[in-house]
Amino acid sequence: MRRTLVSCGLALALLGPPGHAAAHATLEAFSSAAPAATPARAILAQSEQMHGHGGHGDVASFAVGDLVVESPWARESVTRTGAAYLTVRNGGDADDRLIGVATEVADRAELHASDIQDGVMRMRPLEAVAVPAHGEAVLAPGGLHVMLIGLKAPLEEGGSFALTLTFENAGEIEVTATIEDIAHGGAGHDHGN
Repeated sequence: MRRTLVSCGLALALLGPPGHAAAHATLEAFSSAAPAATPARAILAQSEQMHGHGGHGDVASFAVGDLVVESPWARESVTRTGAAYLTVRNGGDADDRLIGVATEVADRAELHASDIQDGVMRMRPLEAVAVPAHGEAVLAPGGLHVMLIGLKAPLEEGGSFALTLTFENAGEIEVTATIEDIAHGGAGHDHGN
């Protein structure tokens, strides 16, 4: 099992609330990393604009099967590591799971969970994120997220990038993640969850 420890400054810049950015933080990886997965191919992506929440204008959403992926986003990067966030809503009667992520902007993308122990942000890779029937999975700063490892170029505010999500039952979908200011806390993206 691979464990990743991140100094508190970088962890707060990537995952914490706004106002805690630290550009000089370092990432320490313990044990060997798994080889990068082959990027998934995009199948069906349906984008629709919905009225935003929290004073945030339009909210992008992408649908595949009974699932709707809402407001994928990432903060601008300060190192070669970044994180992406989104909400998946399941309108169907069957549970599903997010089992994979891929993007061309990084060497690899992984599902991660994080928490703070003894002042250190600890992240651990996950095999899957559950999306319950008639429920949702929220990937947000300070918790579940998509870790972008080995960014090929800095993520710059105002830009966007493609992220391919693979679900156990619904299949694959390519979504577009917007890049926000480093202090962005996700208000309007996670609808207060």
